Amino acid sequence: MTPPLDEDSEITVLHDLKSKIIVGQTLEVIAQAGIHIEASDDLMFYKIPGRQRYQPQKYVVQGDYPGSAAILASCRGDEFGREGAPSGREQQAGRAGRSRRASRHEREPDA
Repeated sequence: MTPPLDEDSEITVLHDLKSKIIVGQTLEVIAQAGIHIEASDDLMFYKIPGRQRYQPQKYVVQGDYPGSAAILASCRGDEFGREGAPSGREQQAGRAGRSRRASRHEREPDA
């Protein structure tokens, strides 16, 4: 969130950077949004000029199967067929419903 700040920012990565490919992809997308970031060749140092504004863009995003699976796994079964992800309130209601069912089940005597 440093580009909109009034002053310039600098970021130094300490230790080992494990996801250089992802950092490079992120810098490309940020550049497409109109933000200029100067990065060292090894991606361990960044200078971000202040007073920048993000420009709205439309993107086509490739499928991220592990990420999608995590989102889908957090949904209740009846929400899979709906367009879009459930709202935070719907997710909380789903969790609360599961918690209540689990609590009732735990209190039932063994048969």
